[in-house]
Amino acid sequence: MIGIAGAVGALGGLFINLAFRQSFMTVGSGDPAFWSFLAFYVVCVVVTYVVYLRPAPAQGAHPRMAYAGV
Repeated sequence: MIGIAGAVGALGGLFINLAFRQSFMTVGSGDPAFWSFLAFYVVCVVVTYVVYLRPAPAQGAHPRMAYAGV
């Protein structure tokens, strides 16, 4: 399992390099790559909030597996 996590982490560095290279080849600047990264990070923050940080529902609401206390 640790090998898979390491491989995915290495691909992250590769994809950033490829995004910057493509941005410099097409536009001549790294700005589109930075904006793309910023948009991706905003999506990650929203997903993290919705899945993990949102307040627990009221007792009468439908229970979710995240609050099962397993």
